[in-house]
Amino acid sequence: MTAQPAIREFTAPYITGPVPGARSTEMLARQQQRESGARTYPRHLPIAIDEAHGSFIRDVDGNVFIDFLAGAGVLSLGHNHPELIGVAAEQLGKFTHRLDFPTAAKDAFSDAQLSMLPAPMREKMKIHFCGPTGANAVDAAIKLCKTATGRGDIISFQGGFHGSSAAGMALTGLVAQKAPVPNGIPGVHFFPYSYCSRCPVGLNPASSATNCVAFLENSLRDDLSGVALPAAVILEMIQGEGGV
Repeated sequence: MTAQPAIREFTAPYITGPVPGARSTEMLARQQQRESGARTYPRHLPIAIDEAHGSFIRDVDGNVFIDFLAGAGVLSLGHNHPELIGVAAEQLGKFTHRLDFPTAAKDAFSDAQLSMLPAPMREKMKIHFCGPTGANAVDAAIKLCKTATGRGDIISFQGGFHGSSAAGMALTGLVAQKAPVPNGIPGVHFFPYSYCSRCPVGLNPASSATNCVAFLENSLRDDLSGVALPAAVILEMIQGEGGV
C-alpha cells in the first residue's frame, strides 16, 4: 500500500473506495459482537477511525473526511491541537490522579470559570467538580437543590436535553429517548420553552402580550395551577442536540 500524506497535510476530503471499507467493516462487526447496543454515531457513519487533525479524520481504510463537529459537544476544539496536546502532556507528566486535592492547574481553572460570572456573583458562587459527563452535573444539581429547599418538584422545558442517566432522561423533552425506560423520577413538570421566533403555542410575537416566562411565573404563583413550588428550574440557555 502506498504511504499516504500525514493527516495534517489534508485540506480536502479524500475517498479511496467504498465506505465502509474492508478494515472498517471488520472492526464494526467486532464492535457489534463485543459491545452493548448503546452505540449511536457508528450507526450513522459506519467507519473505524485511525487518526485526526484539526477538522479532518481518517478511517482505517485511508478515507479522509471533514468532521463538521470538529470534536464533540463542548469539546469542539478541533482534533489534536498542538497547544492542547502540550498542556495535557505536561500535566500527565506531573500528576494525574489528584482526587479532590488542590493543584495549581485546578486553581487556575477555578479562577477562569469564576471570572466569567458577573461581578456581584463571583464571591457568592462555589464550583462543584462532578464526573466526566453533563448528566453527572445535572444529577448533582438536582440533589443539591432538593436538599437545600426541602422540596421535590422540578421544572423543565419542552425540547431540552439533560443527559441519559435516569434523572437526566426524566428532565429531557425527547419522548422517544425515555420510552424504553418508563416511570422516570416523579415531580417533573414541562413548560414551553420561550423562543418567540418559533412560538411553541403559535402566537404572533408582534401582537401577543403573552410569553412563556410570564406563563411559568403565573403558574408558580397560582394555587390552582397544579404545580407545587419547585426545588429547581433547569434549562438550556440555547437548546441543542446533546445538551451542548
